[in-house]
Amino acid sequence: MRSGGVLLGAEKIVVKGAVEQAAPKAQETRFPDADAEVLLVFTRPDDPRNPAKQYAVAVGDREGREYNLLTDQLFFYDDPHQLYSYWGPRVWQSIDSHRAALGMTQRQLQMALGQVMTPRGDIMGDQSFEFDDQGKPKLITFADGKAIAIRDESQ
Repeated sequence: MRSGGVLLGAEKIVVKGAVEQAAPKAQETRFPDADAEVLLVFTRPDDPRNPAKQYAVAVGDREGREYNLLTDQLFFYDDPHQLYSYWGPRVWQSIDSHRAALGMTQRQLQMALGQVMTPRGDIMGDQSFEFDDQGKPKLITFADGKAIAIRDESQ
């Protein structure tokens, strides 16, 4: 299987099905001890280059006969623009263009940059996270739950 990149937050997908495959042994995976991974097969209808192209993303695992699915933690079932309409146009512009902006909350930044992040610090609301911004790490520092500094760590 070949990586097609990173599925960013707040990106519209259309689910086509689910498949199971043997858990990969030679690469990092969200489910290291699984017998198999469960993959969600989807298209990205807003992709102007190829809206019908199919992708797959790991959404769970199987250990023996038990399944563990993380779809509720990974995806929105309703349009987040409607759910969080009170965030306002400036925040949604940043999210929709997949970029970080000062003043954004951790949830807003996860929707903009994706959920791949590593915490740096241990005080809830006042800490830093290293986000994987499409392969370029960004260190984002929070105070009172809002981003106060954004630093490119890829140099």
